[in-house]
Amino acid sequence: CRDWLNKNLPHAERIAVNSNGEASRLAAKDPESLAIGPKQAAKIYDLAVLNAGIEDNANNTTRFLVIGKQMVDPCGKDKTALMVSTPNRPGSLFHILKPLAEHGVDMTRIESRPGRNTNWDYMFFLDILGHEQDESVQKAIELLREDVDLVRVLGSYPVAID
Repeated sequence: CRDWLNKNLPHAERIAVNSNGEASRLAAKDPESLAIGPKQAAKIYDLAVLNAGIEDNANNTTRFLVIGKQMVDPCGKDKTALMVSTPNRPGSLFHILKPLAEHGVDMTRIESRPGRNTNWDYMFFLDILGHEQDESVQKAIELLREDVDLVRVLGSYPVAID
């Protein structure tokens, strides 16, 4: 939405908030403000939609997760989220990807974040296709644990429906 804002509201003050729902709630309290948010928030807070489709990338998506302690049963179209820590060494990423490839597990997302304790060590967050109870996923995780410092299964969940 940056391009649209620069073109249509170049002098408007931009204030970052925790969520687009929060932006809508705040805009409802101040008649001189606007919010960028979903149409559902406009309905909830009785706001007028001035313009739609202002995103810079038409394929942009936002992920929402439900975090809990109970395991979700496999449905046949699942993803599993992993957190992996590996020391800085040649081939670190290879050591993460190899077990997945060897067991035919498709990775759909990877993000890295600096580790907390040692410079140049990283935490990797991965989404893989399959449920943590699937044999191929279990074997890949087992092999992964042999070659990295930490593997934490964050959970499995059904693939989103478009």
